[in-house]
Amino acid sequence: MNTNTKSVSKVNAFFNKLKKYNSHNIIIYSNQENSLRDAILSDGRSNKVSKIDGELITVKPNIKVENFPYTGGIKHFEGSFSKNDDPIIKRIKENGGIVIGFASRKFLTIPIRKYVLPVALSPASAVILFAGSPP
Repeated sequence: MNTNTKSVSKVNAFFNKLKKYNSHNIIIYSNQENSLRDAILSDGRSNKVSKIDGELITVKPNIKVENFPYTGGIKHFEGSFSKNDDPIIKRIKENGGIVIGFASRKFLTIPIRKYVLPVALSPASAVILFAGSPP
């Protein structure tokens, strides 16, 4: 078994830094418990399954992530949680990506490196971009 805890360390560091930037409303929902579970799985693999294995990823709130809030834009469904993942989230998770939360829309299209936020691989290229959205 791999004793490397790189992904777990990244998750813990992210949530510690998130407290500092919480007033910026960069992340509108996050789930540390699920993130740590996925990080432990990633760290337990002896070989990475893809380039995003162990990487922290934020997504837009209009994408279904299991156990994350999801309304589909319908006010009546406020307070509802998704029971399953959208296909793109399934692919991210199958490839070892750690979905840590929903990013605020205003932060999805600008470089956020100064806030030390996670990145995702753009499906259109091998360039790593914040939340998979090009600036």
